[in-house]
Amino acid sequence: MRTRLLPGFFVTSLLFAPVVGCGDGGTGGAGGGATTTASATTTTTVGPSTSATTGGDGGSDGNDDFATAVKLTVGAPVDAYLEPSTDQDFYVFQGLKGQALSLTIKAEETPFDAHTIDTVLTLYDASKTRIAENDNPTPRTSDDAQIFTVLPADGAYYVRVTECWSWAANAMGCAKPQHKLSTAYTLTVADLDGTIAGICADTEKGNDSTTATPVTYAAALPAGGRPVSIVYGRFEAADDVDVFSFDYPADIVDVPAGSRMLASEWSLREGPGGDGASGPTGRIYITTQADPTKRVAQLDEGDFASRGARLWPPLDVAEKYFLFVEHPQAPLGANEFYVVVHGVGTSQPLEQSEATNDVVTTPEPLMPAVDGSYYIEGDLGNAGTDVDHFSFDVTAQAGKTVAVYCVAGRAGSGLVSFEVDLLDPAKMTKLWIIKETAQTDATTPMLPVPAGAKTLILKLSAAGQDPVITGTYYRCGVHFQ
Repeated sequence: MRTRLLPGFFVTSLLFAPVVGCGDGGTGGAGGGATTTASATTTTTVGPSTSATTGGDGGSDGNDDFATAVKLTVGAPVDAYLEPSTDQDFYVFQGLKGQALSLTIKAEETPFDAHTIDTVLTLYDASKTRIAENDNPTPRTSDDAQIFTVLPADGAYYVRVTECWSWAANAMGCAKPQHKLSTAYTLTVADLDGTIAGICADTEKGNDSTTATPVTYAAALPAGGRPVSIVYGRFEAADDVDVFSFDYPADIVDVPAGSRMLASEWSLREGPGGDGASGPTGRIYITTQADPTKRVAQLDEGDFASRGARLWPPLDVAEKYFLFVEHPQAPLGANEFYVVVHGVGTSQPLEQSEATNDVVTTPEPLMPAVDGSYYIEGDLGNAGTDVDHFSFDVTAQAGKTVAVYCVAGRAGSGLVSFEVDLLDPAKMTKLWIIKETAQTDATTPMLPVPAGAKTLILKLSAAGQDPVITGTYYRCGVHFQ
């Protein structure tokens, strides 16, 4: 990929970890590494106008609308520029009903580089109606846009590439500054080929664990890389259930002392502002292979109001699991499919003082992270009676505000009515109380740090345990402004 810079500036480079994982499910072995885009033998180049090299307004590269869209071939990358910063580039290709595609942008050589364009991708059908859109990839590894989708019909499809500042109604979420120094990008539209390692396609062999599609991983990952697979399928009936099997080789992720391994199942949001599916996914849950009736963690994407969801439980590296994806309890829509980004990582620091932190007078002290925030993850092993208390130092936070973000059931845990209390121990007053619901996170607003306070206390509790879900985990972050 070429990087176009204004004179006198430069951008450093960093290799991205590829998206790797599931192959055709035939061997259950490691499989070879692969990116989510197909290899190509040709590259189309769309150059900038000579009058638009300063990052300002004005100029045209000739494909600024639907009528002047440049033809592209599925699988063949296109190199181009967004110049000026308000530029938008249009492309057109022919697609087939049910064709599964990835649309990816590569602009940033260094993730979140402030000098590089913050791209947005939009997909339109032949009638020029928006059917899918993305500003940031999932997981958020850069500002390069990425769409995974399944096409609803045969015909022409248009792709628009633009910069966040000229796309967003409110640019507060766009990478600053507005005018970037590096404006080059590579666009690739490629088939999500289920026979390629890293792409896991359900083959509709059945609705239970006996016909599960195996998820596999690359034999070797880049240094610091995390294994990720793209898991997807179509819902063929209102009662359709797709099942994938997975486990993690012992050397696939290094779990530091005081931490634990976490699964990450990102269910992408549906609709024209997401992956283009005509309806949400239903329940997504993980069970052990030893007992497929034992739901370790579960989410219902319908609780997330088309924002996407993340099933995020701690798992045992020595265990084998099933991932179930259900159609919601609703009539089958016109183009019902799902995309789940399947990965693995490690937790924040774990609770260490379960024997003593049940009471407010002996809270477990937290250590600040490099960013000055505090993080903790733990379990309420006997939900309804177990209570965890954590203290954190605020002597250096005078005049600032503090907010607490916690998640339990919204990450798939079985904790019911998980509650977060922020306490001032000097006055034994509650600064805020918030309960998690199926539709809302346990997040406090930004609250003033009490004048003269030395420590604050985080009290975590739950009303009970879901009878179906065995997970008892929670995780929290404390942040200052």
